[in-house]
Amino acid sequence: MKVALTSIAFVVACVACAGSGAVGASPTLGKPWASDQQGYGKVSPTRIFNGGDPTGLVKNVHWTSWGDARALGVGTGWEPGKTVASGHWVRVKIVAWDLGRCRGSHAYRRIEWFGIGDRFDSRDAQDICTDLRKR
Repeated sequence: MKVALTSIAFVVACVACAGSGAVGASPTLGKPWASDQQGYGKVSPTRIFNGGDPTGLVKNVHWTSWGDARALGVGTGWEPGKTVASGHWVRVKIVAWDLGRCRGSHAYRRIEWFGIGDRFDSRDAQDICTDLRKR
């Protein structure tokens, strides 16, 4: 009888964790902060859009290592650092990291995308959970 009660308690605890977005569940990509965004609040999104012009869009995203401390992706985005008038679509690398709580959910809280020939610099990352500003 003691084994049966322990098993029931374990199942109840697991169901509670699954519904709460607890660590161990697949993380989302931050949380959306505006109504016209895409990909934020989703697990391994194939399209990320900040809203507005194409400089905030990455499409056809293919992720590797989703759920690890650092998720890596490749997609097509507007040439980083270029304006709408001076840029064009290029292959970009995406890094999502800083796993933790994001407004109640387990999520990557920082993201950066950059051109294939460029180097990752965490100082250029966007906080996609709290202050939502480029740092």
